[in-house]
Amino acid sequence: MRVVPVLDLKNGCAVHAVAGRRSEYRIVQSVHGSGQAPVLLAQALMRSINTHDLYVADLDAILERGNNDQTVRALAAAGARVWLDRGIRSEDDLSRALATGAHALILALETAPPAKVVARWLRSGRRLPPVILSIDMLDGRLVADDFSQTGDVDEVVKQAVALGICRILLLDLQSVGRASGPTVLEFGRRIRRLWPELWICGGGGVRNVDDLLAAQRAGFDAYLVATALHTGKVDRHSLEYLRRIRDRAPHDRTDSPI
Repeated sequence: MRVVPVLDLKNGCAVHAVAGRRSEYRIVQSVHGSGQAPVLLAQALMRSINTHDLYVADLDAILERGNNDQTVRALAAAGARVWLDRGIRSEDDLSRALATGAHALILALETAPPAKVVARWLRSGRRLPPVILSIDMLDGRLVADDFSQTGDVDEVVKQAVALGICRILLLDLQSVGRASGPTVLEFGRRIRRLWPELWICGGGGVRNVDDLLAAQRAGFDAYLVATALHTGKVDRHSLEYLRRIRDRAPHDRTDSPI
């Protein structure tokens, strides 16, 4: 299972996300550096677990209060494979996201348009990077669902598969930054049973390597981590332990299509 560090950007700084209460986010102070220097912090986070993948949430763009495109471009130029969520609602938003040099685009349920609009983008012949549908939840309920208009996680996934989207992210905003343990594992297990071909990422609540091990055993291909990296509770040694466990189960899914 791939572990992916997270950077939440607001007003040009990296902030500490807590429970989806975005007005309360403050500049992060990490064992790896200060959120006031987000590119340096991102590089330190990636070095700490030997990865080039980086999930970036541009909170200003998501809230339609500006953007952090310059910082995202700097992250990509510094070698990060950026998985970018900047609130893609329209064709213009899609074009702006592509212009940042992002390695993968997050299409978040919180802001995504109806599936017929997404279908038009995907079938336009335009060359797109990998698209990950983020199924955003609070306490197990969808934050919004203009995409499938059903309010049901399984129906959202079914609609995504019908469009040819093969990568999903299960993200519980309520557990983000709270170190309360992952809450999306059962969703992941069920989706793995129903759609074994999907690539599944999770996010929210990771406290330590035991939580990551539980996610790996639940069938997740990747998991987002922020707070546990900033506090040093997840590090390179943690991931070496995960790999040793994985290597004992040779049939585990370990390759990411991203």
